[in-house]
Formats: sequence, structure tokens, C-alpha cells
Amino acid sequence: MSEKEMDMLSEAVIIKTIEFIEKISNAKVNKTQLEDGQVFYRGESHILKIIADEPSIFTSEIARRFNVTRAVIHKTINKLEEKGLVKKEEDPADRKRSKLFLTNEGMKISGLLASHQQDAAAAFFSCVSEMTADEMKAVIKFLDSSNEVMEKFS
Repeated sequence: MSEKEMDMLSEAVIIKTIEFIEKISNAKVNKTQLEDGQVFYRGESHILKIIADEPSIFTSEIARRFNVTRAVIHKTINKLEEKGLVKKEEDPADRKRSKLFLTNEGMKISGLLASHQQDAAAAFFSCVSEMTADEMKAVIKFLDSSNEVMEKFS
């Protein structure tokens, strides 16, 4: 391969990497629109999944997992409650705390979001099964080098 062709290939890799990073960073990736038009942000989807997996969880436990304040989680919980997806029940052991549960609609939406996420992941990772071992090694080498650079300069 000529030096000019290598330069063009190198530039293409850099451009494609920047495009990929921008798409990940873009708000469109951070939200999911269901077929009925409802939009859910990533945080809402994660909270619905946690509540689906662990009914009766407390806001404080979710906040700890996300490493954010209870106020941040409480704000999202209130939005989900207004949408009719989450309900709060007073904790008999401590009336200041509320246990969180999904409503029937919340369970339905949680399932749809999980299915959407599985479909997206399957589509994204299907390209790996089509790669040769050498291609996979090249991708791993590139990602390792990229991560090292990011750690160094961030």
C-alpha cells in the first residue's frame, strides 16, 4: 500500500472514530422513542429497570447505585409517577421513606424498553460475529491505544 493510501486510510479511521464518539455523546442516543411516540431518557429507563428487578426499592438505594443525589433520582421518580409508571408506598417501618413499585403500565413500558435495548445491542454487536480474528485484534489494539490516550489527557 502506498504512503498516500495509508494516509487516506488513517484519516478515514480518525474521521469514523470521531463520528462514532459524537453519536454516542449525542442526546439522541441518550433517549429511546417507542413506537407509540413516548420518549424515555436513559436515566428513566435505568430507573424503571431497577424498580422492575427490585420492587420495593428505595430512592436512596437507586441514588447510591447511580452515584447521584437522592434529589436527582426523586425528580425522575416524580416524572415517572406523573406518567403513571411508578407508584410509591409508605414504608411501614419508616413513614418518611417510600417503597417504589411499577404500575401495570410501568411494567409494560419497562418490558418494551428492555426489548428495544436488546434489539439495539444485537444490531450493534452483530458486526463482531462477521469479523475475522485479525480484524478483532486490530480493533482491540486500536481501542486499547485510544483508551490509553484518553486516560493520559483527561
